[in-house]
Amino acid sequence: MYGIATSGQGVLGTSTGGPGVEGSSANGIGVKGTSTNTYGVSGTSVSATGVYGSSSAATGTGVRAVAPTGFGLYADTSTGTAVWAHATNGTQLFLDGATPPPPSSSTARFDGSVVLDTNYDLWLSIVGGTPGLWRRISGTNTAGALTLLASPVRVYDSRPGNPPSTLPKTPLANGATRDVDCTINGSGVPVGATGVLVNLTVVNTSANGFLAAFKKGVPVPNASTLNWFQPGSIVANTTVVACDATGKISCYVPPTSSADVFVDIIGYHR
Repeated sequence: MYGIATSGQGVLGTSTGGPGVEGSSANGIGVKGTSTNTYGVSGTSVSATGVYGSSSAATGTGVRAVAPTGFGLYADTSTGTAVWAHATNGTQLFLDGATPPPPSSSTARFDGSVVLDTNYDLWLSIVGGTPGLWRRISGTNTAGALTLLASPVRVYDSRPGNPPSTLPKTPLANGATRDVDCTINGSGVPVGATGVLVNLTVVNTSANGFLAAFKKGVPVPNASTLNWFQPGSIVANTTVVACDATGKISCYVPPTSSADVFVDIIGYHR
């Protein structure tokens, strides 16, 4: 089905019980409609599907909509589903284009707009305008969704005789850094997690000191995760720590300090 119009709809379909417009193609275009000032394809159905597009090619597209300035695809429903995207083993929705970050863009957009920018950050407009007001949903430098474990899982304990059996079983002392693998002991933390929600505990402490937890492979930060001020202290703190690509974090205590430490995973970001 192919339609071109200079002032009206390229393809117009209306139905009371079936698809308004349906197109199927093995390796070409199922439905193509072009219009200079209104709808390229318009499909209306009372009780079924307004526009239905199907492609049997392995890398084909069911519906492709392009607009220089307006809406590439506009779907409206009162009680049904405006857009239904189905894929058996493919991609339900693919966002394409080289869009600058919308908070600094001169493009006018409606509230409710979703934009994937050139940095692969995904944005949602909460106030329309130029540029309007935006919230970043996700991106290459965001933590990702938090998955909470059903119950905490201990992935490291420096005290001899306490599970898990991961070595070394010695206190963390005298300016040492110790790496902790957060993926072990059935924690459920996957390789590729961006961060972990952990509860860190120190016991058998020296007179005073602190522990810093941070991403494995980066320099020791000028910051503490927990502190103690007398020997034999028991101190715990819950925090979020970035992971390296293999799911590891590092723990550090300064010179002249020592403590046994154990690490319990509560959840992870990915």
